[in-house]
Amino acid sequence: MPTVEIFRKAGKAVEVDTSLERQAVYNLVVSKLSPFTDGAMTSRPLSERSEMLLGLRPYPKREKKPDGDKKDDKKDDKKEEKKDVKKEETPKVEDE
Repeated sequence: MPTVEIFRKAGKAVEVDTSLERQAVYNLVVSKLSPFTDGAMTSRPLSERSEMLLGLRPYPKREKKPDGDKKDDKKDDKKEEKKDVKKEETPKVEDE
């Protein structure tokens, strides 16, 4: 890829073996990028979101929505209200 070649020529590309386990790859990336990263940032523990993205923590299960989605019902009600308001605002023209 041309973009990767640009970074390789500039000496800014880091080669990483991704055939290892996720945590090992993460640790390898952290160690290779640590010279370019603030030390306080590399020593921080992973956030829940980071652990989920790395596959170290399961994603939370979504709650099933009830059959009638209340948001959709509210949108429909608002559309009906707007139609009613427009009908009331329309002036009637009387023929002479």
